[in-house]
Amino acid sequence: VLADMVATLDVPDGDQRQLASAEEAVRAISARHLGQASPLLDSGDAYVKGVAHAIEAHLAFRGGDFAECREHATEAHDSYVAAGSMTGIESLHRLLGLAELRSGGNASSAMSDHAARVAALRHFRISHLLSEFLRDQVPADRIGRTLAGFFARRSYVYEQLVELSIAESNPLMALRYAELAKARALQDLLAVRGTMSPHTSDPSATLDQVLAAWPENLLALEYFLTTQRAWVFGISAGGTVEAFALVDRSQHPIEARELVGRIRMTLRSDMDQYPLKLRTRVLQGQGFDHDWQDGLHDLYLELIPAPLARQLGDVDKLLIIPHHILHYFPFAALVTQRDTAERKPLEMVKPRFLIDAPADICYAPSLSTWQMLRRQPNRPIEQGFAVGISQLPGAAQLPGTKAEIAALQETFGSRLKVVLRDGQADKTSTLQLMRQPGLLLIGTHGQNYPESPLASEIKLYPRGRDSGRLTAGELYFWNVQSDLIVLSACYSGLAEKSPLPGDDLFGLQRALLQAGARTVITGQWDVYDATGPQLLRDFFDRLSRGDPAPAALAEAQRRFLHQLRSSTDAEPWLHPYFWSVYTVAGDDRTTCHSDSELLRSPVLPNLRGDSP
Repeated sequence: VLADMVATLDVPDGDQRQLASAEEAVRAISARHLGQASPLLDSGDAYVKGVAHAIEAHLAFRGGDFAECREHATEAHDSYVAAGSMTGIESLHRLLGLAELRSGGNASSAMSDHAARVAALRHFRISHLLSEFLRDQVPADRIGRTLAGFFARRSYVYEQLVELSIAESNPLMALRYAELAKARALQDLLAVRGTMSPHTSDPSATLDQVLAAWPENLLALEYFLTTQRAWVFGISAGGTVEAFALVDRSQHPIEARELVGRIRMTLRSDMDQYPLKLRTRVLQGQGFDHDWQDGLHDLYLELIPAPLARQLGDVDKLLIIPHHILHYFPFAALVTQRDTAERKPLEMVKPRFLIDAPADICYAPSLSTWQMLRRQPNRPIEQGFAVGISQLPGAAQLPGTKAEIAALQETFGSRLKVVLRDGQADKTSTLQLMRQPGLLLIGTHGQNYPESPLASEIKLYPRGRDSGRLTAGELYFWNVQSDLIVLSACYSGLAEKSPLPGDDLFGLQRALLQAGARTVITGQWDVYDATGPQLLRDFFDRLSRGDPAPAALAEAQRRFLHQLRSSTDAEPWLHPYFWSVYTVAGDDRTTCHSDSELLRSPVLPNLRGDSP
């Protein structure tokens, strides 16, 4: 293990490795330890003998002796069969698959060798099939934490199956394996909630159903990041599946870690605490920063390959299935066309964004979970509820929550049944509202903990010994009946840590979907009080007129941008921080009953608000 850690940390300087001698020394120590345990190779205990030969096989693999690796792996396999250890057999096939890829010289050259690919695919497929059998032995829990950990430890197998299938020109098979690597704990628990067994919710079978009934007006982009590469699958009319490697301007494949680093840097520099940064620049006489559009334009060209980008003008809906750090990224903010006009220092650039395309954007953890959420009855929303805290003990004021509740009252009228404000908005009362069908608006402070997503929380009013912290971990155990939850809360710690391999346990949004909510709207970062309520006002208006949630949010964002572009003022609000904070995830059909006698048509207030 130490030798593997040294190898992982050894970033080559050109063609020269810096820690090769250290790795070799550690492997030598490993070999000496194993030599002391060599009597175990002749043990009468089949399982002990299998473990000993498996360790020999791993050391031979790391030393580049693939013939010896196969020899010991064969001995270990026979011993594990005799001992009835399916876990040991599954692990050996993972190792043998890697050995096939490496025996040709290196992984990249083996990928171009058809025979090596076929042999490796065989071993990885066996490993996968055994894993699917073994997962039935994983103890069940309501959150799915143990199952998520099980799949996280096997994520590398799915990475190999995806890339080998693409290399074999089989994008549909690659997509099947990508789906197997995503949100499996969520899928199983959604299946149980839908009175199906996990076996009947097999992602491959679900994928076949999804593709067979693919809507003509829908384009889906499903992303998959492996240890080395980044891929996107495009699913278009007729359920046609295409796979693309993400490449840079020079058409060179983008390394996954490079993409993750750039996304993280973009979120930190362009979104995190942007009003404070903007204010500092203005006070220092530097004017507005215009360079942000360049980075978002480069990401647009890289994240959406040209053949898929050309389809955006022909569809009504765009379904995003993120992976890894892309779960934190606002695709609506991608710059499709930069503003090249000369701008004054205190005049914001006016580029075109992905949200300007006709397609309304919705997110989902996977295609399989998207299909499962859409299996629920598409009941229109008939009532609304609101929880708003503008002043929480020990926290900054949130004047925007009053405006958000006022907007909901204006559009829903008598259909807004309950409003909990400040001291009324404790955890018990809020959880009770989640058991009511309809729309639930929650406006308060929040905290995101990427390194511990189950601890992510929304802050409610304390009551007695209850601190008021409602965590994602608690929500997993709740029975949520809300059709649509709008979580207008401020978060910090954006994308500081990478998600768990296996793509599960993603905090509040994932917890609400798993607990029963059909559709969830969340803020990706701190919601700005001068613009957030204005966006929600227009969103509530369009939702109450009968627009589905993704269309209502997209039109609210488009109208926001249109009015700002038409203005002759400086308009710093054109920066994506102010308008792309909200995203929609889940069932894209969620809508309201349209009742003209109950609805009023509010006029959108001044979109400029106060200066930051």
